[in-house]
Amino acid sequence: MNAVRSYGFINAKVRAKRALLLSDVDYSDLCEAKDIYESLLILSRTRYKKMTERLESQTVESIEKGIHFEEIGQFLELMNISRNSAQKLFATLIHFYDGEKLKTLLRSWQSKAPLPDSFYPEKITVDFPVTDLLEALDLEQFVEILKKTIFYEPLKNALTPLTIKSRLFDLEIAIDKFMYSQLWDMTAKMSKTDREIVRRIVGIEIDLKNLEWIARAKKYYQLQQSELESMLIPHGYHLTKSQMHTLTSTGSIGDGLSRILPGVTIPVTTESEEIQSLSALEIILDQALFIEANRAFLSFPLSIGSTVGYYYLVKCEMRNLKSIFNAKSYGMTSEQTEALLVR
Repeated sequence: MNAVRSYGFINAKVRAKRALLLSDVDYSDLCEAKDIYESLLILSRTRYKKMTERLESQTVESIEKGIHFEEIGQFLELMNISRNSAQKLFATLIHFYDGEKLKTLLRSWQSKAPLPDSFYPEKITVDFPVTDLLEALDLEQFVEILKKTIFYEPLKNALTPLTIKSRLFDLEIAIDKFMYSQLWDMTAKMSKTDREIVRRIVGIEIDLKNLEWIARAKKYYQLQQSELESMLIPHGYHLTKSQMHTLTSTGSIGDGLSRILPGVTIPVTTESEEIQSLSALEIILDQALFIEANRAFLSFPLSIGSTVGYYYLVKCEMRNLKSIFNAKSYGMTSEQTEALLVR
């Protein structure tokens, strides 16, 4: 009876919404469109009609902003109409958007550049004092301004002499680790069935994020192995601590991928190929998560599977739309655009 009360309505809602996600035909039409204007026209005939009407202009920047705002709005709506475990899950997942918002504030503060157009100005779940943060005299003051938010303790603990001097990415990593720990702790209060469903897909997302971080850290940051290992997010699903140790020492991302997606490797032989492989890696990692989202959606009907599965399916769709419009802005062919999609 509790499962019916918790999931009966929200599961029916997300299953109906899943039927409105973009189809293969929609994607083909969007990829074959000759330019941004035609792609927008096609998109206006789908569930994104209202979003396209709200766009400030038909530039790729305005479209990306519209997609980002639409994504947040969809999940806030679902959080407000769900109950019990489903509502708590959405609330925790939405905190990730607050985390990304805080990262944007950090970057703008450091660079002294204006906030990007895609910055979400309204409160999501955390009310950031934006002006005060951007006017902070130093990183320590920036963190102190966050004292009344959930991000204060993890950021304060991440402050070190090295971080304060130049390494802003330490704070960004601290935000990610905190958000995933919050999500993991929240699942401890779920039923065994729900806990296993959520921890599997979230654990796989953590595996994939760690693989991507190892690839980027090896290329751009030249970190010592001990530093890199300390920054990795715990609670991965497939990759054990000893396996992660091997990956950080060798940098062989293909070995990690083979444990999640058997037979998949990322060949890297030259500097130019390495740059391309990071882009290819992102697509492969997103593909793995897409597969798991569909798997979760097909879980036991009166469970949290449909809810968490729909969340990740929407995120994949929004990612695809951004890829399509960016491809159009660069004049890429339909075949090149199709290759960027996760579905």
